[in-house]
Amino acid sequence: MFSWGKLSGSSFIASISSLFFRGISVISSFFVGWVVSRLLGVEFAGQALFFLTCITVAVVVSTLGYDSAISKLSAELKGGSLSKLKDVLLVCCKRMIFPTFCCSILFFIYQVSITNTWSSNSWFHTIFTIISTFICILALTFLNIFSYVFQGLGRISLTIFSQRTVFNILLACLLLLALWFFKFMTVEWLLRYTYIAILISALISLFLISYVIFDKILKDERLSLTNEEKSEFYDFGKHAYRISLAQLVSIYSIQFIISILSNMESMSGYLISGRVSSVLAFFILAVSNVLMPSIARSFHNGNYAELKGNYKKSVLFSACMGIPVFLVMFVFAKEILSLFGDGFDRFHVVLRVLLVGQAINCLTGASDMVLTYMGGVKSHKRNVYIGVIISILVSVILIPLYGAIGAAIASLISSSLVNALDVYCIQRRLRFGSV
Repeated sequence: MFSWGKLSGSSFIASISSLFFRGISVISSFFVGWVVSRLLGVEFAGQALFFLTCITVAVVVSTLGYDSAISKLSAELKGGSLSKLKDVLLVCCKRMIFPTFCCSILFFIYQVSITNTWSSNSWFHTIFTIISTFICILALTFLNIFSYVFQGLGRISLTIFSQRTVFNILLACLLLLALWFFKFMTVEWLLRYTYIAILISALISLFLISYVIFDKILKDERLSLTNEEKSEFYDFGKHAYRISLAQLVSIYSIQFIISILSNMESMSGYLISGRVSSVLAFFILAVSNVLMPSIARSFHNGNYAELKGNYKKSVLFSACMGIPVFLVMFVFAKEILSLFGDGFDRFHVVLRVLLVGQAINCLTGASDMVLTYMGGVKSHKRNVYIGVIISILVSVILIPLYGAIGAAIASLISSSLVNALDVYCIQRRLRFGSV
């Protein structure tokens, strides 16, 4: 039986520690948004932030689902030899190089298409842009999969710092230099400086995290998985990849639609509001960083009572910590956005709508990850597909009419629907013992 007494032990301390480190991550992301908005203004900040969105999409596509699979494997091997984990990680990194290169080319084609700069690009500029974009995406793709290794091993601080926290801190510092010393430059040169800063930050972050994971943690000699273990690993990754792609469309399709059907100011307002509202998301991620390894081990060992208790903890932690913050941010939404510069405060309704969606996330806990780890991969995949369809339909209808507000409403409806369906599936599995 779940009780508050169980909540006051090591899990509570671990969750508070996770909350602290996740707070650093959220602050760094918030700070990047603030510097970009102050540097480029409401007219052009969306262009730079949308570039980061495209990079994120390319990273998820290039990971091929190995992130979730390697997190599960790490949790199962925790406490034993990590030789097999090292071998799988290196193989996965090699396999991700080709899709990363393909994403770089597609990314370049998309970028010059929406900016209509085909004729102004020389061969040197084209090759340089593709190579630099490839290096940037590859660095962040490796960082992404490294973070899932740390997550499976229960290394909270390393998980969070490798999930773009170091990258965000470095990027914010480089952009601050431009804000202080290079404000006299034209917007075109400031945008170029921003792209170069993103590349430099990605490379430095990869070097630091790679040193930690290979020289400090995975020091054992490589040992290959058995054929049965490989089959299980890649099968889990294949299903997880389909879900990741569906979630990708659900989350980021709205941004692509708003870039086509609305203007750049609406894009800026929506992206900045999204970064601000993500403050609530870190409560869920903080809890999941602690509980997901335990949930994976509980399912692997057949301890379903413990799995059920951990899910209840995820809901309780995220709700108790997230809802008070939601209330404060909802009331002072306009004042918060005014910190980002002139013109952003008029998007306060967008921020409030997105905050409602994040509050619902807090009330449902880390339902997506819990359902996945308790054997409900297909159920979660179906739920995400439903959310994707709803998201696209609502976006296409509302964005031309209401701009950023329509995008926020579409995000709220689709995310809330997926969360509700995931919770229903979890409760049904626990009720009938079908985990």
